Amino acid sequence: MLILDCSSRTQALHTLSAGFGCPPEKLKKVLLSLDLESIYELNPRQLVDAPQYLREYVCAELGEPGPFTRALWFHGTRTFAGNTFPAGLLALNQSESLAMKMLLDLAPNKMVRTHLKEWDVPGAFRMRCFSSEPAIKSTGGLLAI
Repeated sequence: MLILDCSSRTQALHTLSAGFGCPPEKLKKVLLSLDLESIYELNPRQLVDAPQYLREYVCAELGEPGPFTRALWFHGTRTFAGNTFPAGLLALNQSESLAMKMLLDLAPNKMVRTHLKEWDVPGAFRMRCFSSEPAIKSTGGLLAI
């Protein structure tokens, strides 16, 4: 059972290298050997997006990784139990609407849902996440966001 732990760069490197069955330094060397920026500058019509290109490159060098059964702590957030990341890890601009839908679906009451809907404009979620002010006050044991 492989658990992908991204609580720090070191942990991510160690758990990814375990998945590839190689020492962390070997994985690091492979990752640093690729200059994606120059590849896309030299061939702007590249048909494969950068994350897929990187995955294919690393797998060509190290083989396919073993299956990860759990993932923990991505970019300061958490995921729900049982998530196998079927669409891969999405950038914030790709996942913002999905996260908002999930929050609205899971809102425990109308008041919380109403406050969340106020956030439902492009970029608002990101601004609130990095704000020092709580966007929703805690009431009745609800988690302040």
